[in-house]
Amino acid sequence: MDIFACKIKESHLDVDNDKLYKLISNLYSQHAGRSESNKGGWQSENIISELPSFVDKIKPVVKEYMDEIKLNIELDITQVWANINKYKDYNAQHFHLQSNFTGVYFVKGEKQTGNLLLHNPFTNFNYCWFNGKLVKIITPNQYNSQVVKIYPQPGKLIVFPSWLQHSVEPNLTNEERVSISFDIN
Repeated sequence: MDIFACKIKESHLDVDNDKLYKLISNLYSQHAGRSESNKGGWQSENIISELPSFVDKIKPVVKEYMDEIKLNIELDITQVWANINKYKDYNAQHFHLQSNFTGVYFVKGEKQTGNLLLHNPFTNFNYCWFNGKLVKIITPNQYNSQVVKIYPQPGKLIVFPSWLQHSVEPNLTNEERVSISFDIN
């Protein structure tokens, strides 16, 4: 029996990433951005009004996710923002208190440009289970891992509960990691 599971939705969107990248690059050149979890990177303000067709493509995936986790609730995408992480930029561990679900769509970036890390919500995991002993994990999985890495890949969409702590590893390349994040309420 599995209990207290945390479903993560992974999907692929057929979106014109070049067009999205041009829009985001234009915003980046015109706005200073805001500082939230980003450390050295750039984050836009809420740009939901500039991306109506993109938001329309996300909605069926969110609906499918709600069906998979057996929730019958009308939810809306309330905030959308762009992120650009260059060399050594990263996002500190955080969660989104003001929403129910959060998502990220990868516009540009590959391995080494900063993996999305989803952190095990069971905070006593290490203290109680391993009790300070050195344990060799044979195969990392949902039962024995403290973090799950999701590699950036253009077109990939990830949706998860907003209470799940997450972060982004430093970009170790000279290629930009560009993503669009959103909150669902």
